[in-house]
Amino acid sequence: MDKSETLPAPTPLAPPPSGPHTPVMFVEPPKPPAEAVRATNPAEWTFMRLARAIQEFEKRLDNDHEVGARLVTFGNSMQFHIQDIGWSAPDIVVFHGLSDAGEPIQLIQNIAQLNVLLIGMRKAEPQPRRIGFRLGKSEE
Repeated sequence: MDKSETLPAPTPLAPPPSGPHTPVMFVEPPKPPAEAVRATNPAEWTFMRLARAIQEFEKRLDNDHEVGARLVTFGNSMQFHIQDIGWSAPDIVVFHGLSDAGEPIQLIQNIAQLNVLLIGMRKAEPQPRRIGFRLGKSEE
């Protein structure tokens, strides 16, 4: 005897319910909160945390100093004035700035290798540059 012969015949499906509380299957699901979306983009998440760290660091600086960074790689040390920070998905953070000699610098860093020492540097111009407030606006 074949197994298909012993199974009962399938019952026809009932028509879907209708009324004001009927779920609609083709409606777009609600969007996740912005924090959840950012959590899936490591570069943006890292950028936001760096922006917060810079904001807090700048609060402690006097008017003669601005935020800078010191990087130590392969035994060499370099410091520069941070002018801006950006990111590129999924895993790159970019620092823009000026060297002590006033030369433009762009550091492209993978987030897995990111180590930045924030330092207070003598201001390069009469007014100290504050980037934390501008970076914080990116989070909104």
